[in-house]
Amino acid sequence: MYKNKFIRITLILAVVIIVLLVSVFGYLKYRQYISYKLGVHKNAALIFRINADQIYTKLFNDYLSNSAYYKNHNKYLDLNTGLKIPANVFIYNISDKSFDTFFCLMPVANLENLKFFLKNKLKVNAIAGQEPGFNFATSSDNKITVAYNDQRVAIAYSFKKEAVVQVLIQMLKGEHILQFDDRRLSGLRVSKADVAYTCAQYEGIGNFDDGKITFDGDFSSKYLKSNHGSLSRRKFSRSAPLKMWLNIDLSRLPFDKIQFKNAKLNMDSLIKYKIGYADLEVDGHIKQLDTVITYDYNEDFEKVENATTKEVFVPNVVFSLSSDAPPLAKHLNREHIIGDNGTFNKTLFPLYDIYRFAETDEFKLSTSKEVISSTEREETPYFFGLEMNFGFFSGKSSSLSLKKIGALKSLTIFAKEKNNDANRFEAILQFKQSNINGLIQLF
Repeated sequence: MYKNKFIRITLILAVVIIVLLVSVFGYLKYRQYISYKLGVHKNAALIFRINADQIYTKLFNDYLSNSAYYKNHNKYLDLNTGLKIPANVFIYNISDKSFDTFFCLMPVANLENLKFFLKNKLKVNAIAGQEPGFNFATSSDNKITVAYNDQRVAIAYSFKKEAVVQVLIQMLKGEHILQFDDRRLSGLRVSKADVAYTCAQYEGIGNFDDGKITFDGDFSSKYLKSNHGSLSRRKFSRSAPLKMWLNIDLSRLPFDKIQFKNAKLNMDSLIKYKIGYADLEVDGHIKQLDTVITYDYNEDFEKVENATTKEVFVPNVVFSLSSDAPPLAKHLNREHIIGDNGTFNKTLFPLYDIYRFAETDEFKLSTSKEVISSTEREETPYFFGLEMNFGFFSGKSSSLSLKKIGALKSLTIFAKEKNNDANRFEAILQFKQSNINGLIQLF
C-alpha cells in the first residue's frame, strides 16, 4: 500500500516537473519568437542580434558560482532602466545613413523609470516634439537621440550627429519593418551564439564565456586585400608584449590621404615608394633622457624657466615598413614629419624621442638609437595580426600604462583571406580571472 502510494506521488511529481520544464521551454521559445516581431527597419544593413535570454542564463549561473564577486560589484545588479528587455535585442545601421549611425528599438516596462534612466544615465534632455504622442530627447553633443512613448523607445547613436528623428518615428510606428522571414533575420535566428551579426553575405558570431570573450566572422575584402604571393611576417621576440603586422594592398584603401594632427600624407605619394608589409613590436624598456621644465622667480621677482634632464624608462618600440626606404625618408622630411636630425617631429608625437632608420628596402622608426630586430621571417596565413599582453602596459614601471585595463589579460586578433570576396577574422579577449564570465569583467 505504501509502495503504491509512493509510486503515485513520484509519478505526480515527475509529471509536474515535466509540465514546468515544458512550460518554461515554451515560454522562452515564445519570447524568442516575439522578439523578432518587435521590428527591424527594412533598410537595415549591418544587424547585430544580442541573445539577452541566453546571456542572462550564463550570468545567472555565473552568479551562483561566484556570488561573492557579484556582491563586491553590485553595480551589475542595478539595472532599473525602465526597459522591458526582449529575448533578443537588435542594433543596426541603415543603408541611407552613415555606417556609424546605429539604431535600437525596445519595449517600455515603466515610463517613469525610463525617463529617470534617460536623463540621469544616458544624459539626454527633452527637446521639442516632431510627432504628436511621442517624446523626444537628445544628448548635449547631439550624438544620442531618443524617441519614446509609454509602449516603446527608439534610440539612435550617430558619431556624425546625423538627423535621425524621422527614422525613430518610423520605428515607433512600426513602419518600414523587415518581414519575419526576411533572409537577413533567418541566419540570426539559426545562430546559437550570444551575439550574431549579418551584413550582405557576411556573417559572424561572438560569445561571452568564463574568462574570455570571443568573436569571429567574415567581412568584405573590397578595401582590405592581402598582398599577392605567400604571406609571411617577421619572427618576433617571444617575450614581446605587443606584436602587430599588416600585409595588404594599399591601393585598395578607401581614403586618399592620412592625416595626423597638422601632418598630411597623400596615399598616391606613399604607394610610389613601394610600401608593402608593416609591423610593430614592443619589447621591454629602454632609457631616454627627458627634459623637465620648471619655473622659479629670481631676485627681481621675474619668472625664470629652468630646464633639467632626467633618465626615464620608455617602451622599446620598433616600427618597420618594407619600402623604397631612402626616398621615403626624404619625402617624410619634406613633409616635416621627420626632422633634419633624423628624429620624428616632436609636435606630432611629444611623448618619446623617435629615431628614423632608412635602409635600402626597410624604413624603421624606433624609440631606441640602435635598432635590434629580427630579420628572420616565418610563413603565416594571416595578413593582419595583433598579439597583446596587457600586464606589460598596466605595470607601474610602464610609461605607456593604459588606464582602466582592469581585469584584462591578453588580446589576439587575426585576419586572413577567405575567398575573392571575403576575409575572415578571429578575436579573443582574455581576462585575469578565468572562472568569471568575461562580459562582467569587461565592465
